[in-house]
Amino acid sequence: MKELFLGATFFLVALVGKAIVPPAFDTHLIHQKIDSLILDKSTVNFQSDFFTSLIFLNDSLGYYNPEGSVHLFELNFNSLIVFTCIA
Repeated sequence: MKELFLGATFFLVALVGKAIVPPAFDTHLIHQKIDSLILDKSTVNFQSDFFTSLIFLNDSLGYYNPEGSVHLFELNFNSLIVFTCIA
């Protein structure tokens, strides 16, 4: 009886449960938009590791501080990526 209950529970969880899908975003698009916002191009080097400077607060909000520079960008990952230059 216990095996039947566990089997039915597993089947229901597998049937109803959904996988968590992280937001997909194009880093090239992010680089282009940030490059258009920064006046002094020498302060940001996109050749270094992009993801070490990116901090996610939740599934739809992140902050990008390229290599600890004075620039801080807020990234909203909704249907479109929205950039806000904070500093």
